[in-house]
Amino acid sequence: MSEVDIAGFGVAQAHLPTTISVDRVVDTSGTNVGPVALQQIREFVADLIEL
Repeated sequence: MSEVDIAGFGVAQAHLPTTISVDRVVDTSGTNVGPVALQQIREFVADLIEL
């Protein structure tokens, strides 16, 4: 499975990458998914695109 549970956010589906305009990013609270979840997402995406 290529989903990462992110406390306070939900689930990141690393198998469904997409791009969006930065104009669509409306939450500027400064919160993020954290280093552990970000590393898991990066690893899933790297595996998917065979890096």
